[in-house]
Amino acid sequence: MKGLGITALFGFVSSLLSYGLFLPSDLKSFSLIAAVAAMAGYFLGQQSSQISARWVKILLVIALAATCVSCILLYVIFVQRGSGDTFEVVKLALFLFGIFFSFAFLMPLVGFSIEKK
Repeated sequence: MKGLGITALFGFVSSLLSYGLFLPSDLKSFSLIAAVAAMAGYFLGQQSSQISARWVKILLVIALAATCVSCILLYVIFVQRGSGDTFEVVKLALFLFGIFFSFAFLMPLVGFSIEKK
C-alpha cells in the first residue's frame, strides 16, 4: 500500500496535536480518536484525489471545509458547556473525530503531499 507511512505520520502528528487541545482530564484518551480519524481521513483523501472530475473535487473541498469549521465551533461550545452527560461526551468525541478527519481528508485534495511525484 503506497502512502501507508505518510498516513501513519499523519496519525502520529495528530495524536501529538490533540494533546494540545483543551480536553477535560477524564477524556485524555480521546487523543486516540484524533489519530484514528486523521489516518482514515488522509487515506480516504488520497483515494478521492484520484477522481478526474474537477467539479467533484471542488464540491468535496467546500463540504469538508464547512464540516471542519462547524466541528471546531461545536467542539468549543460543548467544551465550554462542561456537561458530564454521556450523550454530551459522545458528541464531543464525534466533533473531535470530525475535526481531524475532515482536515486530514482535505490535505491530499488540495495538493498537499510529502511524497516525491
